[in-house]
Amino acid sequence: LSQSSQIQAVNLTWSLVEANTCSDRKLIPLAEVLRYHSSLEVLYLSYNRLASAVPLGLALSTNTTLRELHLDHNRLTSDCAIAIAQGLSQNSHHTKLAVLCLNSNSLGDRGGAAIASMLKVNTSITTLQLAKNELGATTAQMLGESLQHNVTLLELGIDQN
Repeated sequence: LSQSSQIQAVNLTWSLVEANTCSDRKLIPLAEVLRYHSSLEVLYLSYNRLASAVPLGLALSTNTTLRELHLDHNRLTSDCAIAIAQGLSQNSHHTKLAVLCLNSNSLGDRGGAAIASMLKVNTSITTLQLAKNELGATTAQMLGESLQHNVTLLELGIDQN
């Protein structure tokens, strides 16, 4: 993958699963590819039992080509959401990420707050999916405040929280 400059989409749904969880060590090589790959636009990592995606957050701080990131149905926590939000905030003027799917994880209000804060400076995300993430009233209020500053978000999924 790191040798090819033509690959635009990678589907690793169910691919990284081993036993009960997928660790950061499996994501580090993939995150390195994301940091420097010039053509990758779509990445599916759903249903991998990811417990952390901190390396992806770091990769998002420099990536300028990824348009869709699907992390649905994993085991991501607030720390992971914070890392992703920080990466996207640091790269807010260069990222092209338009679709971020985080449905069915365990982001909680800490993670939701980080994502909401990121939306204040992000100008690329048009679709954000946060359903089934144990988000509460705090996140809802922060998302509402963020939407007063964000003019690019067109679709926000927050059902079943």
